Amino acid sequence: MAGFGFRRSVANARLNIEVAGSVALQGTSTGITIIDDLTVDSGGLVITAGTFTVAALAVADAAMADADPRFAGGSFEASADLNTSGAPLMLFRIVTTGAAGGETINVTMTHAVRVLDFWVVNAAAGGAADTIQLLNSANAITDALDTNKADETITRATTIDETYHEIAAAGTLRITEANGAQNQIVDCYVLAARV
Repeated sequence: MAGFGFRRSVANARLNIEVAGSVALQGTSTGITIIDDLTVDSGGLVITAGTFTVAALAVADAAMADADPRFAGGSFEASADLNTSGAPLMLFRIVTTGAAGGETINVTMTHAVRVLDFWVVNAAAGGAADTIQLLNSANAITDALDTNKADETITRATTIDETYHEIAAAGTLRITEANGAQNQIVDCYVLAARV
């Protein structure tokens, strides 16, 4: 085969495999070194014993690369009942705009989630008949929280409806705010896990 050959280095006790005059693979009594790139076309890479050590790694495969290097909900596995390894939690932050008369904010879920907790923080003082609630589309997950409270007050849901607390992939996580006497901005936090 043109440009391919074996060369034994007696002085250094090495076996070099050369391609086009350059060493591509080098074998010694302690191991094999890949000089340049390693390409696995099919079948995968299987190591039956020992340790696979990578000194410096840059993921260039588009199938493995993540546009956002931070952990996101899509990177988490689903959490089955009685799982033995636990489940990462996801936090959704939704901020209302304080629209007159209230507002509805919809967030489409990319993966199925189970709502575990819901709380809000007043960004301004509330007024009479100011409430906020978390829903699965049109179905209430939590009770309506009274936000007629002082600025910076935290209010937490006291009930979660187990009939609706799981939102399907492509389902709608919905915040509904009723602004009565005061049009206030509220920071909403939804704690959930993938299912």
